[in-house]
Amino acid sequence: TKLLEHSDRMHKLVDDILDVQLIGMGRIFLDIQKINLSQLAVELCEDLSEIYRQKDVKLITEIENDVYIKVDSHRVKQVITNLLSNALIYGK
Repeated sequence: TKLLEHSDRMHKLVDDILDVQLIGMGRIFLDIQKINLSQLAVELCEDLSEIYRQKDVKLITEIENDVYIKVDSHRVKQVITNLLSNALIYGK
């Protein structure tokens, strides 16, 4: 499983690098919309909570209600998921 986890992290890293390059070249479409960041963060934390439990790590959240921002929700999901994944991998 360690090999699969490492492979998955490398795949995500390569995808992220490619996305950054495409954004820099103006060849990627950003779908900017007003979203409830609070709700999105709660949903993503809930989605990852089982993985945290499996690793015997407690995910504690303090998320303010009804924070709205104008962003590409797909990209924000990527960022939050990466942050939570990195916290699990590198946090002690």
